Amino acid sequence: MTQRSISPRQMARAIGASESSLKRWIDSGEIPALRTIGGHRRIPLDEALRFVRDRRLTLVNPGLLTSPAPADATRAAAARSSFDQRLPPRAARTLHGPLIAGDAKAVEELLMSWFASGVGIGEMADRAIAPAMARIGMLWQHGPEGIATEHRATAALVRAVAVIQSILPETKGPLALGGAPSGDPYILPSMLVSTALLGAGWRVANLGPDLPAEALASAIASQRPRIVWLSMTAPVSQRTAQTVTSSAAGQCAAVGAELIVGGRAAPRADRQTSWHAARSIGNLLSIARRWGAPL
Repeated sequence: MTQRSISPRQMARAIGASESSLKRWIDSGEIPALRTIGGHRRIPLDEALRFVRDRRLTLVNPGLLTSPAPADATRAAAARSSFDQRLPPRAARTLHGPLIAGDAKAVEELLMSWFASGVGIGEMADRAIAPAMARIGMLWQHGPEGIATEHRATAALVRAVAVIQSILPETKGPLALGGAPSGDPYILPSMLVSTALLGAGWRVANLGPDLPAEALASAIASQRPRIVWLSMTAPVSQRTAQTVTSSAAGQCAAVGAELIVGGRAAPRADRQTSWHAARSIGNLLSIARRWGAPL
């Protein structure tokens, strides 16, 4: 497996420090680094991000740490420092601009900058991505160009979240699996859920959008997850939503799993339901915490 790394000069430019300072930190052991055959220092990306997060530094040039990222980028545990930082004010407005423009690179750099500063995916999803995309979703009523804008924005977010997911570690935590039910084409919600859970110490199996009920039932029975999520975004009747949810809840009960359901099309919950309603990804993480994943 190829481990992605950067030079001291790249990292120095990314955080606004001098190259001599970077080399001093490397020599003192504060930033682990490798040596090339030619004797040049190289800093593994996960170690660079760990240092930035631990020192609570600000990335002044995040693009130097984000692209290009190989598909087999390392998933070292050092990338998982605590996710306890809050987004800056008006984060949704800041994200809205590059999303409207379809500037995938700018979106990636912005999310990576927040991530490097200690902000978790749940916080980004709830306080920046969701409100920014809701605002963009209003453009649908203005015709085809609004639809195209939303699709470009979604593609940019999927790319950015995939980069963050690629540097999160694989864990031995309990398994969470899920997706969106049949007829629901939205890819981003489950991707955000799976990335947030991965960052919280869960093993994840994101089964994606438009998931047939029988495929979900088969995965639950064979993989026996600790939690299952259903992301319900596409408009359906309450009766259909209740039917889908009740079926999944029964399958979860058979293997001792807990079902968490969220999204604007999720059915209404009451005291009699055998599943858990999540109002946001942050809320989903709070619910999931009851079953033992290390956070």
